[in-house]
Amino acid sequence: MASRAPDTPTDSTLQLLGWWELHLDDRGVALGRREQRLVALLALAGRRSRLQVAGTLWPDSSEHHAMSNLRAAVFQTRQHAPDLLSAQSSTLDLGAHITVDVGHLRCYAGRVADSPEAYDATEVVAQLGEGDLLPGWYDDWVLFERERLQHLRLRALEAVARASLQAGRAHEATAAARAAVRIEPLHEGANVLLVRGCLAAGSPVDAVRHFHGYRRRLELDLGIRPSGTLAELVRPLLLPSQRKPAPAPQRARR
Repeated sequence: MASRAPDTPTDSTLQLLGWWELHLDDRGVALGRREQRLVALLALAGRRSRLQVAGTLWPDSSEHHAMSNLRAAVFQTRQHAPDLLSAQSSTLDLGAHITVDVGHLRCYAGRVADSPEAYDATEVVAQLGEGDLLPGWYDDWVLFERERLQHLRLRALEAVARASLQAGRAHEATAAARAAVRIEPLHEGANVLLVRGCLAAGSPVDAVRHFHGYRRRLELDLGIRPSGTLAELVRPLLLPSQRKPAPAPQRARR
């Protein structure tokens, strides 16, 4: 992938998180939607054959029509941004001087997940808690990359929440777990960490309120109840009428 030196800032940047925005030498560059899709694909997937790029961007077109669209997109992109693409006879990529925000986030999330105790939870939440990949884009390749990026963010935030709990920083753990839940509301691991964080922070009311909200979402969306692990955390705080038995082996989504 061309960026994509995440820790080496340049004046040429491509933003894909939150919205699409391109700056070359600190100058904003506007591209048409077809050209934006081409640039975004290369930023996310890296060097690809022209045939692969055409097939991905225009999957419902004939090979001839898709390649014709690609040639037009490459031409228009070069007209507006001559050095943006690295084009060979059979392959395309972004220029190595382009920094892509997704590349930075991927590297950062990986480092946090591997060594969560080395990072400030507040900073991690600020870096990873917000900003969807290309919101409003529904191409299959975008949906795949969006889900993959959400998994990376979720893994890092959960790691920070666990490390914060172990270090006795309950409020930081709660903030990281809450950010993870916003990314994937039905992911049980994140919800367990949020309930544990609330309890450790001395907020049993918040823990029970979140448990009930999560249980309702599970029952409505998936027709199942939280696992025994989560139920046992709040069972001593529930009224007798609320203490449903732990579910059978059926489990919430992981």
